[in-house]
Amino acid sequence: MIRHLLYIWKLKCDELKSITGLCFVVCLSLMAACRNDPVPTPPSPSPVPADSVPIVPPTPPATDDDSLTLEFAKGADISWCTQMESEGHRFYDWNNREAQECTLVMKSLGMNAIRLRSWVNPPGDYCGMDDLLEKARRAAGLGLDLMIDFHYSDSMATIDNQSKPTAWASHTYQELRHDVESYTSDVLNVLKGNNISVKWIQVGNETDEGLLWPEGGIQRHPDQYAGLLSSAIQAARGVFPEVSVVVHLSRSYDQQRCKRHLDVLRQYNVDYDLIGLSLYPSEAINQSFSFQNGSSVTMRSEEDAIAYMMQNMSYLCGIYNKNALFVEVGVPVQFETRGTLLMTNIMMQARESGICEGVFYWEPESYDGWQGYDKGAFLSNGHPTQILNAFGM
Repeated sequence: MIRHLLYIWKLKCDELKSITGLCFVVCLSLMAACRNDPVPTPPSPSPVPADSVPIVPPTPPATDDDSLTLEFAKGADISWCTQMESEGHRFYDWNNREAQECTLVMKSLGMNAIRLRSWVNPPGDYCGMDDLLEKARRAAGLGLDLMIDFHYSDSMATIDNQSKPTAWASHTYQELRHDVESYTSDVLNVLKGNNISVKWIQVGNETDEGLLWPEGGIQRHPDQYAGLLSSAIQAARGVFPEVSVVVHLSRSYDQQRCKRHLDVLRQYNVDYDLIGLSLYPSEAINQSFSFQNGSSVTMRSEEDAIAYMMQNMSYLCGIYNKNALFVEVGVPVQFETRGTLLMTNIMMQARESGICEGVFYWEPESYDGWQGYDKGAFLSNGHPTQILNAFGM
């Protein structure tokens, strides 16, 4: 009996050796094949952030709630793309080792909309009319919805800088109203004449304190600020009657500031459609979220910032009977895993809110610290990070 068991054991051992040997032969064959037919490498080093761990985005919950069926924009502002191209930067999607046009890459990542800024007479012509038209053609050719972000400036308009275009510098308030109206109409007519539709226009950028200072400053001249917006809106609807008008507030965590701004628009009957908000959670850390009743809470983490800004969005939409749009979001690229979780959190909460109509990442294509910006969502070899997985949800 024992001799019989030992015989069976020997047979099994011989089978195992045979299987092991076969696996070894297969491995050698594959290695040889790889040496004979090398896989091409990306065009430059492919650094991966130290904390990079694969993240699988959760599937949005199924729901029968009609409030969650609104068309949701998943987009990006890629206004830098042509300037980056001119300096040799190239863009790649997840699966393609050949460079692709930036707008096409964004679509392959799940985006359905593009935001482009418009400057009056910019130095270098980037974001001027010709450059804007080129980028808009690309978006339209891919069937992507388009937002035009009118800065009403020759360069970047921000909460701290609302400089008038040089050509308008000496103009009176009434002349500025005419400037805004004719410029808005001219830009949109050029796009329309090239069979390009515009779904949204943003009247001013980061206009928390108004635009076209000092004439359009919201604290000193709220009526004039409202008048400038109304001129722009009237012009836009004269070209695209169904366009959605967005008013942009950059400090979305500051409830008192947001309410003061939107109260002015209500007082002077400015006919806008959407409350546009920025959401950069890392920049909001240690900032105080101020409530209308005078109390405040200091945000100690990115999660706090997202929660409070979503809360403020809900409050503002309820008070003013408007929907919202996150026209700018961004997370630091150097912590890819952390940024991926934050971006997924933002997208999930925005979609589930029922009052937010979309999320636009600001300049995700920028990499290698382009223009000193650290919230691009691409690696230094031009490939996307996992941060943008959220747009494929």
